Amino acid sequence: LKLVDEAGKTVPYVLLKPYQGVSSALEIAFPANDIPAAGYQTYYLVPGKNPCDEKKTCEISLDTEIDASKPQRNQGSNLYENDFFRLQIDAVTGEASLFDKHLKAQTIQKASILGVEERRGNYIWNMAPSGRTFPSILKSIETLDNNAVWCRILVRGEVYGMPFLQTYTLYRGFPEILLENEIDWKEPRWVRLQQIFIPAEKSATVCYAVPFGQVAFPQTMGEITKGCFDELDLDLRKSLRLCRQWVDVGTAESGLTIGCDHRMWEFKDELLASYMIRGAGFCGAVTLDAGGKLGNVARPPADKYRFRYLLRPRYGSLR
Repeated sequence: LKLVDEAGKTVPYVLLKPYQGVSSALEIAFPANDIPAAGYQTYYLVPGKNPCDEKKTCEISLDTEIDASKPQRNQGSNLYENDFFRLQIDAVTGEASLFDKHLKAQTIQKASILGVEERRGNYIWNMAPSGRTFPSILKSIETLDNNAVWCRILVRGEVYGMPFLQTYTLYRGFPEILLENEIDWKEPRWVRLQQIFIPAEKSATVCYAVPFGQVAFPQTMGEITKGCFDELDLDLRKSLRLCRQWVDVGTAESGLTIGCDHRMWEFKDELLASYMIRGAGFCGAVTLDAGGKLGNVARPPADKYRFRYLLRPRYGSLR
């Protein structure tokens, strides 16, 4: 089967999952452009050939390909390049750097997952760190697929004894990168897991969305960073922010906007740290055993947790 739009133009698609039963159904992914904001666009599956595998989204250069000719060298990085970006993933650390081909400049360097150990705080405000941080350990890098729709790269690793999966998706035809993290959380763990982004431009301005507008860091409301009482430590108040939907880093003329599906970020020492998940030793609930002894309830429960980021270049002003 092939997919066509309203004008009869063939659109490549990726088959995600087929369903068989009383009737047949397909779950597919495909690029949908110029969809009306308050309307719809119709696509049709008709007899024909799907051209998905006839083109590639990325040119790929794997570090392992050099081993045959230079087996005693130091390891380097894997490169994934489409019309808009050059994504570089370190073959030793798994850290990712991003080069914008339109701007002819690197925008992000050494993006990674980091564990910040805590001293068993609560789920509201007590986040006292132990002073130790734990970088992630790379297990493998794998190209899942590279076709006319997208190129997907899977990074497997471990942080603070917990496995994780990172999937980078680069698209053909439009400048976006989707980063999806899946954390296999084990309980109990007194650690906060962060997705780290380090801007390549040291003088870049950080802006973030708030209800009905945006704010440039380190601006805050009123007296929040002064001597007024708050449960949070003053230094943490200066760097911690609840951001609505996106964070942008760059200059007045250009930058990189990072869309996210969760709100808590920390901006400190030229580093953007998105809080994904953290272990809390205390919450509002307690346990009571048969002998009448009270116990704490740790959060969150063991499970697989997913976090998504959409990286999109900004060419022009935020306003």
